[in-house]
Amino acid sequence: MKLIIVLLSALASTTTIAKELPFYFGADGQYCKMCFKQNYGDNLYNKKSLGLNPFFGINIKDSPFAVEVGYQYCDSSRTSTLTANEYASGVQVPQTLEPITFRSSLKLKGPHVSLLLLAPRYDAYPLQFFGGIGISHTKATFERATMQFNSFVGKTNRKMEASRSLRRLTLGANYFFTKEFAIRATLVLVNTEKLHAFASDGIQSHFIPEVRPQNSVYYGVGLRWGF
Repeated sequence: MKLIIVLLSALASTTTIAKELPFYFGADGQYCKMCFKQNYGDNLYNKKSLGLNPFFGINIKDSPFAVEVGYQYCDSSRTSTLTANEYASGVQVPQTLEPITFRSSLKLKGPHVSLLLLAPRYDAYPLQFFGGIGISHTKATFERATMQFNSFVGKTNRKMEASRSLRRLTLGANYFFTKEFAIRATLVLVNTEKLHAFASDGIQSHFIPEVRPQNSVYYGVGLRWGF
């Protein structure tokens, strides 16, 4: 996280840097796929969600490298009805309460920074490929609202949260219509399995709900402007 803050400050620091280095900015619309371990969210949370990734970068002068920072955000929701012996966030549904209907939602958000290798150079050909490694500081929030249990209608909420720095691998391509404007496609892999989330809502219970996601894949299409 400290590295991200330092790089964000450096990117926006002085007019002198702005004159020496070519900047670019834009945004990707994203389709995210994140699965869950059995009994720990796989039957509650939507495995597919939509997201947005605004970004800002610098092409390092006289080199094939760029430094890019952005902010990842995606969310989704799903309604599920579970019966006895199924698991809701690691907790087994008792027969006395079945069936239980849940409205579950997830949000992933946070800044990221990557070092990208571009080939060929950004100003040489209309089609440019890139790849790189980086780090994301991601906060995951999983909410599970009980809408109905047995024949009773009610609403109780449980919230599971986790915040971690995660490894990030980016692959993609830019297609330049002009020197300043391009459309880009990206494939991003993030090790979100480290976002093992426990209930953080202060509700006392014998069994603590938890969510165990697996690694995520983000497919993105966006626009890029340079200057």
